[in-house]
Amino acid sequence: MFRDRYKSEPVEDDAYFLMVLRYIHQNPVQAGICNTCGDYTYSSYHEYLKLEENQLTDAEFGLGIISREQFIEFNNQQNDDKCLEVDDNSFRLTDAEAKKIIFKVSNCENIAEFQSLKLKKRNQFIKVLKEEGLSFRQISRLTGLSFGMVRKP
Repeated sequence: MFRDRYKSEPVEDDAYFLMVLRYIHQNPVQAGICNTCGDYTYSSYHEYLKLEENQLTDAEFGLGIISREQFIEFNNQQNDDKCLEVDDNSFRLTDAEAKKIIFKVSNCENIAEFQSLKLKKRNQFIKVLKEEGLSFRQISRLTGLSFGMVRKP
């Protein structure tokens, strides 16, 4: 089943790119449609195995990170990769509630003040905000910090 087709998530480093690629290639296996990534016909997996002209996928990019042999081994490893997996029953804070938490936790009066905090202090607050139930995206959107900065601390 395909869900949430308009969701996206930035891929900001090679390791996460490879994990997302494996997650995509293993979707048919996880769904029980086939036994291995290579068994599924309608996948970019095959384009990584043999580079040809007029491919739909820029497989050379991925193969610039790892070799073809490593790619095959990596894509067939057992794992618990999760990408854009959201529990539909999970609790969501509204942006208004989240802003109150941001200001309460950080003792800041506005977003500009939060942004000007020293990096170490700001990262401590981001960790607390995550514990309070704010999502990476929500913290990023409401503080004006990049998603990568919010995800790292």
